[in-house]
Amino acid sequence: MVNPPFDRFDASATQWRTANALALVYAARLAYEDDQNKILQQFQDWEFPAAGCRVFSVKTAQVLAAANEQIIIVAFRGTEPAKLADWLVDAEIIQNPWRDYFGKPDLGRVHHGFIRNTSFVWEQLSQFVADARTNKQPLWITGHSLGGAMALIAAVAFTFSNRQAVNGLYTFGQPRTGNCAFAASCNRQLRTVAFRVVNNQDIVPHVPPLLIPFLLVPPHGPIFYRHAGHLRQFDAAGKLHTDLSLWWRTALRLVGTRQHLENQLRAARADFAPLSDHTLAAYIKKLQAWLDAGNR
Repeated sequence: MVNPPFDRFDASATQWRTANALALVYAARLAYEDDQNKILQQFQDWEFPAAGCRVFSVKTAQVLAAANEQIIIVAFRGTEPAKLADWLVDAEIIQNPWRDYFGKPDLGRVHHGFIRNTSFVWEQLSQFVADARTNKQPLWITGHSLGGAMALIAAVAFTFSNRQAVNGLYTFGQPRTGNCAFAASCNRQLRTVAFRVVNNQDIVPHVPPLLIPFLLVPPHGPIFYRHAGHLRQFDAAGKLHTDLSLWWRTALRLVGTRQHLENQLRAARADFAPLSDHTLAAYIKKLQAWLDAGNR
């Protein structure tokens, strides 16, 4: 029996599964761990053999990879608040053509910091997956925050550059990653397997903005950003909504802000919803409650 949270993981799923999201958010949290012994021990507790686990850490990028006979899991680390270098990666909002880093085909333009960070670990990661995929195991990719953007880029690179199928991509609090052409390429190729989970007022999925005016980034502007993948958004009460229209997303933000502000006033606390909703603890809590309520 696989230990929780992988006890209900469906590696063959091609549609949304809350149990899969919960398992992968734990993997995304593990990607922030600095102690490699703790990482390997946790993967072994999840029934991944030590020989099938790797930590690739290059410059500002870190990614975990684990394989057994049934599945391969890849988890990218996100922004660490105490590390200035990570914030500088996030701030590199100029876009680069996909082909500059991963060659043909031309899939559009991608956030320079995100795609460069992914490239640091790409060669080692792609070789690991190629060597480990001896049983045609399903490949699942995840990440939180910056790690979510890197996870999307890696999923596209596996699909287009390596011609290796990605069975599932679940990201949490992911920022916008590329332009309209890149988002369209992602949606066309990944179709039903890419999910972008957003918790209530999490601010990170709203950056970079949809439009960066020319005056802010001469001579590159204007720069457009779009999201890819199927949206799954929790409201303040913990209900999960799917592929919301802009109107409903705005309404949820207003309701969530009001409810959270009321809670803040009662508790006289200083934390701020758009930041506290971004924590992995908040994502885990919402997903666990949704799954415990009997939802798929």
